[in-house]
Amino acid sequence: LPGASSRSIPRARALHEAGILMLYNGDYTQAQAYAEESLVLSQELGYGKGEADASIDLGRMALWWWQDQDAASQYLDRALTRYRELHHAGGISQALMYLTKIAMFRGDFARAQALGEESVATAQQAGLKFTQPLTILGEIAYANGDLSRARSLYEQSLAIERHSGDVDISSETLIGLSLSTIRQKEFAVAHTFLDELIQRLKRLGNENDPNLCGSYLFLATLVQEEGDYDSAVRWYRASLPGVKVDRDEWGVWGTGLAYLAMALDQYELAATLLSATEGSDEENHRLWPIHQNDCDRLVEMARAQLSTACFDAAWAEGRERPFEQVIGEAVSILEEVLDVKMQAVSA
Repeated sequence: LPGASSRSIPRARALHEAGILMLYNGDYTQAQAYAEESLVLSQELGYGKGEADASIDLGRMALWWWQDQDAASQYLDRALTRYRELHHAGGISQALMYLTKIAMFRGDFARAQALGEESVATAQQAGLKFTQPLTILGEIAYANGDLSRARSLYEQSLAIERHSGDVDISSETLIGLSLSTIRQKEFAVAHTFLDELIQRLKRLGNENDPNLCGSYLFLATLVQEEGDYDSAVRWYRASLPGVKVDRDEWGVWGTGLAYLAMALDQYELAATLLSATEGSDEENHRLWPIHQNDCDRLVEMARAQLSTACFDAAWAEGRERPFEQVIGEAVSILEEVLDVKMQAVSA
């Protein structure tokens, strides 16, 4: 509109909103450009709310799409400082929530718990119907193997979301409930939550959306637990585009496929998968304790079935290639194994 290019607070606000729009449309380059311009303009005008909003946008991008946790921490710390100065409860809670995720990625669950609890308390004291901090606390509980507490927190989130009248329940809530009920062997309940999750993601995106594809990992996990290995491999195949965006789920891919490989007597493949999974445990992307425990247990099972030389060779192979490549090749191998088994049954 005429005058839209003037250096003004309305322009800074419009740039922030445009950045969010581009972010959800998957145009991360344009989203970053808008957010950076909003940040510079807000600082120039002394507009604290605009500086905080733009900083939290850039922090989210750094965390999820640039994979730069140091930059994310700097942006989020600045956003938190500005929101505190403004006594803006929603912003404070949101900034704390993203800082909680960084602590989880780094394996610092004590810090994550403290930040997450402050995020929840801030939102609740302000009367905000903001459930993401609850789901983050649920993730922390799940990551540490406390399934009962995790499920309770996710159910609290679900109750708030249902009561608020929103058409869609958040993906985080549905994922948490799905994983918790799978672990608790409540498979029919897990199917209900996963169906709702997948339908939600289909409404928001398209068939090739990495987030939708990533959700198929949980479906693969579920049907595998039910003993339907053929369907499990098909869903693992469908999930592969999600590997690049769901970095914190690598433990699920690696241990899930390793367990399936052993169920199909592919112990060397299982060892390679477990090696690649442990190799993905980096300083800024630590395996969750629940996944590390799975990995340790499966490693001992694989060792018991292989000679030392075979195990060591398979383990070395898992460390030589990128995780994504090992996962993709494992799915192809398991597809072939199942095809051979099906042909043998038919004959």
